[in-house]
Amino acid sequence: MDYEHLLSQDPNNTALQLSYFNHLFSSSNFTLLESLFLKYLPNNYNIDIIYLYIKYTEYLVKSNKREIDLSAVYEYALSRFSNHYYSQDLHKNYIEYLQKNNPLKVRTAFKNALIVPHSELNTLFKDYEEYENGLNKLTAKKLVSDILPLYQHAHRQYTILSSIIDFEEHKIQNINLQILFQLTDFELKNPLNLPSTELDQRLDMFFNVMIDRFYYTDQPYFLYSEYLISKNKTDEASKIIFKGIHENKKSLFLYLYYSKITTIDVPNIYQNLIAEYSNEFNINKETQSRNFKNGSIMLNKPIYYNNNFDLIVIHYLSFVVRNNGITAFRKLFNSLKDKNLGPYTYIFAGLTEYYTTQNLEISQGIFNLALERFPDCRIVSYEYFNLLNMAGKNDSVFERITKSDILYKNVISFENKWGSNFREILERYLTSELLDCCCYGKSEKFSDSQRCASRAYTLDNYSELDSPTISYKRYKAVLESFNFLDMRIYSKDPINEIQRQIPSLPDKNNIFKIIDINEVIEILKKVEMI
Repeated sequence: MDYEHLLSQDPNNTALQLSYFNHLFSSSNFTLLESLFLKYLPNNYNIDIIYLYIKYTEYLVKSNKREIDLSAVYEYALSRFSNHYYSQDLHKNYIEYLQKNNPLKVRTAFKNALIVPHSELNTLFKDYEEYENGLNKLTAKKLVSDILPLYQHAHRQYTILSSIIDFEEHKIQNINLQILFQLTDFELKNPLNLPSTELDQRLDMFFNVMIDRFYYTDQPYFLYSEYLISKNKTDEASKIIFKGIHENKKSLFLYLYYSKITTIDVPNIYQNLIAEYSNEFNINKETQSRNFKNGSIMLNKPIYYNNNFDLIVIHYLSFVVRNNGITAFRKLFNSLKDKNLGPYTYIFAGLTEYYTTQNLEISQGIFNLALERFPDCRIVSYEYFNLLNMAGKNDSVFERITKSDILYKNVISFENKWGSNFREILERYLTSELLDCCCYGKSEKFSDSQRCASRAYTLDNYSELDSPTISYKRYKAVLESFNFLDMRIYSKDPINEIQRQIPSLPDKNNIFKIIDINEVIEILKKVEMI
């Protein structure tokens, strides 16, 4: 396998890196292996790579090839992964090393290992009791009793986590997107009661591990940035999203979300997107007119018409009117009229004029222009009619009426495009009592254990089948706030997409039943597609 070529195509695929490193280690190509460790370790959040690095350094020491302070190696690894869900071997091996080489640090190492939820808590606690009794039985009882409450608390959190992830498999690849949302909710509640600084360190590690696991999707970047924004670290949040954009250049959601949290380089980003999408979809007006003859843009869309292109233009216009004012908005809209804009952009521009200036005359002018360009497009006529019948502002009505999930999402979407209370309404939605029920008409309550239980749901039907986590509802609400009318941004989980392609057969005839889909994905990542 040509690992170098594959890594040049997918440089942040740490599963591929690990496979390459194992290959180099087994073939004793230590010179190249060391150079790659130097290159990748500083930004590594794959714990299996750090385990291999420790294995390699131990080999060098045991074979007398190099004098290395293994204590420093373990301490470096623990500084990065002490709180990891699969750090149990890291703690155990470090303690065993210290017992032989540096006994003065053993007690501290035990305490650090016993406050983290992992699968070896019981074993390590028994080992700690034996260790203290072996030193001094008179002081052992007091020292063990001091650490007992911390160990018990960590074990309770481990029990909860065991209903979400599989600690026995020791495979981070088994964490899917649904589990990501559940774990995010769990971690943000600070279940270990950590001080602020230690909590930040644990959460930074958690989100970076999740980004490493799901570097090819937008969800972990979004969740990490939302956490950073809650800590008033907007600059850091924008850097995380920019990193996500670099890894997911086709994720329109990350581009649009980036423009919500920063103004840095946003106009250039939108201009590049417009150039890319407008060049891909061009068509003459004759074909455009012919394809709209059916009277509805929902059927038989013109060849060039692309939801993403109009959504890009709409949110660029939204960014400009929010940050530069109505004059800049009008200038930009006029400059884009020759870019094969669809009817949605005209509708958005007309509504923006009304919402921003209350100037019905200018708004009508834009709708009339839309009717000229799309005379048989029903949605233009429909929205034009709604505009003419519009009365009053929706914010005063919103405060008086009974809230629903759909209502909240509509207001969040409105605030995203035209308002100034986007985040305020979003937080009210996420802290409302609606979180205790499903958003599809169900009203039954769910216990914490039910809410945390790991289910084999796809991302698409997750919110329909169980009470969604707060993190999932946050992601879904923000994602959908970028929709406009019936234009949608889609976010797909590649694993679920493959799962949906597997035929539904009776168990006795289903040869696919024994397939571990996560293993298939990992294999596919390593194979160069023709």
